[in-house]
Amino acid sequence: MAGAGTGPAVLRLTDCSLLVLPRVDPDGRTRYAMLETLRAYAAGLLCQAGEDEAAEAALAGYAAKLAAEAAVRLQAGITEVTSLRQLDAEDATVSRAWPGPWTTTRYCARARARPGALVAGPGPAGR
Repeated sequence: MAGAGTGPAVLRLTDCSLLVLPRVDPDGRTRYAMLETLRAYAAGLLCQAGEDEAAEAALAGYAAKLAAEAAVRLQAGITEVTSLRQLDAEDATVSRAWPGPWTTTRYCARARARPGALVAGPGPAGR
């Protein structure tokens, strides 16, 4: 659930083409997608503020909780299809919680290795 006052902010970001229009995911929920350029910019802000590790820990906690809840439902045979649809829909978010080439911590490591340089996201400029 989004916090109070989120609606106008989401609409403004969509109007500015910073969020992709919502789509209906396999679990039936509607989600907006964030552009990778905005995600990279936000990762840079987290890094500069020293909040990158806390943000990644929070995301990992969310992913672990989501997986644990789905595991309980799947093992009990309760709402199997619904649980799998939810996991599928959350894949883009949850996959960012596991170590990979594009995490906030890796972004910060690259930024610290090149002080004063703009570090781009995935792609040739970010390597």
